[in-house]
Amino acid sequence: MTTVEMCQKCKTSIAEVTVIHFENGQKKYIKLCEECAKRHDELQQLAAVPEFFKKFAENIFEPDGENAHALKCPNCGMTVGTFEANGLLGCEQCYHTFEDELTALLQRIHGSHKHIGSRPRPVRKLDASSDMQSLKKRLQAAIAAEDFEQAAECRDLIRDLEREMQRRQNGH
Repeated sequence: MTTVEMCQKCKTSIAEVTVIHFENGQKKYIKLCEECAKRHDELQQLAAVPEFFKKFAENIFEPDGENAHALKCPNCGMTVGTFEANGLLGCEQCYHTFEDELTALLQRIHGSHKHIGSRPRPVRKLDASSDMQSLKKRLQAAIAAEDFEQAAECRDLIRDLEREMQRRQNGH
């Protein structure tokens, strides 16, 4: 017989989620319903914004009086002040609305507003014929061992390689 536990927060819904957290070095369990768990998760995300980032953001932005804090995203209503407080943008439109502020922030943090990183390593050119032979041997071995999952994987890889070889022959 299974015992139904009620949400420890609202005490009206059935607990579906167990949240584990540490309090004074002790592991604590909280049983929550789905709705209370969502609210708990949102609160945890807000609490997780590091305090140093908030202070860092306060020092990074140099608003031009009240107008800088009055700038508001037309889509979600996010303001520069809200972004400074939590370090998160509200929607994709915020990137366009606060483009100047974000560019200045990146310039100060990284020394540039563009990412300049290492280049990817050159991709190994496929030796299609030897790869095909190797895959066919693996397929035969998998069939002989009755490892049908491995055989199916090999079959799919062979098909993909055949398509790639065909694509290269056609000049694509």
